[in-house]
Amino acid sequence: MMKGRVITVKKLILLTLLLIFAAACGTDTQTPPPPDVSEKPAGMAGDAAEPETDASGSDVSAPYPFVYKGYAIIAGRDAAPVAEAIGAPKDVFEAPSCAFEGQGMDKIFYYSGFEIYTWPRDGADYIASVILTDDSVSTGKGVRLGMSLGDVTDAYGGGYQSASGLYTYKTEKSSLSFLIEDGEVAAITYSYDNL
Repeated sequence: MMKGRVITVKKLILLTLLLIFAAACGTDTQTPPPPDVSEKPAGMAGDAAEPETDASGSDVSAPYPFVYKGYAIIAGRDAAPVAEAIGAPKDVFEAPSCAFEGQGMDKIFYYSGFEIYTWPRDGADYIASVILTDDSVSTGKGVRLGMSLGDVTDAYGGGYQSASGLYTYKTEKSSLSFLIEDGEVAAITYSYDNL
């Protein structure tokens, strides 16, 4: 039952991302600025070393990291070190970037339990979002698909914005969103908001 719901939510999220990128086609859009490299945590100065973490394994320099195999995958950062740190994806989808025309390819990297969406800039791929696709993985604070809104607020507190069942925790440049359907977490998305 959960698997069917995840597939429907994945289609909705993919459609939303495609609409965002398509909306920029044919318009005079400016290329987004590169991520602020001063935000890189210790141990991530261009190499695949593990970031500086606290006792829970969370990247201490990022408010909402997705930690996989001890490595913090953070929206807005360069995607190149990810495969070096956690292994190659199961599959990759790519298409010419419409939103960032002439910059390269938009890509989706498929891993077991999550997907990484990227946008191109100056020959590099930057992480636009990380979407958790099943309950085999969790957020940095242990929230998984299928848990309750109470579990989310116990882990992340009440400082969210809410609209149409989407509960979003925002920072200056990124966000962590939980879609609640029928009282359960149906989707979890980390996003870079400076696109």
